[in-house]
Amino acid sequence: MVSIACRVRQPRRLTIVIVVFPTRVLVSRSRETVYASPGDQSLYAVVTNYLVQIQNNRLVSWDNNTDGTQKYKQEYTTELKVTSGSEVSKSIGLSAAFKGLTISTEYSQKTFSTTETTTSKTETTEVEVPPRSELFFYQRQYVLRSDVYFILDAWNELSIVGSVGGHKVLHAQCDVVIDSDDYITTETELKGETEIKVDAASVTNFAEGLKIRKFGNYTERAKNTLRAMGLNGQ
Repeated sequence: MVSIACRVRQPRRLTIVIVVFPTRVLVSRSRETVYASPGDQSLYAVVTNYLVQIQNNRLVSWDNNTDGTQKYKQEYTTELKVTSGSEVSKSIGLSAAFKGLTISTEYSQKTFSTTETTTSKTETTEVEVPPRSELFFYQRQYVLRSDVYFILDAWNELSIVGSVGGHKVLHAQCDVVIDSDDYITTETELKGETEIKVDAASVTNFAEGLKIRKFGNYTERAKNTLRAMGLNGQ
């Protein structure tokens, strides 16, 4: 009897969750330029990124029924995807806020490369499946949430963009997932949830000393730019 090596593909949505502790950890903050006209006005977006969850997504598994080691090539794609808030993310160039982002956990440190956060790239790796065993292939995905507020530089002062009444800061929110270049191969199927402690980052307070200005009191260019993102001061 001839043994046949069977390759069984698993659905991508089979996900093992790593629960972040504490929930929603602040991992970075940056000030991105929306537009700049020197001597006239500039609009900035202050982006605060929070890590919500880490996931191991199973892409495939192989069942080797032979007495010899089997080799396979496996493709996986690295990219940053915005799952909500796309109008805002495009206008402010959100991916720049993740460039060089480092996430530190109790076990390791992850620094994202340019290909993980600004472009989509397909990688290929070779895996070996031992005799008479099953091997699982997981790609690590990071789930983040970006909180955004805006600062206008005009009339020789910096001010925070507020609501129509000026009683609160105008905020936008984007949800992001990063399919990283990290992957796991294991003969043991991952199950359940695991809790991991993530270190909060030290960040700059760009709002320090700035006043909130009513939405209606901003330049037409600033208001039109924000309206194009779906933000009207409400």
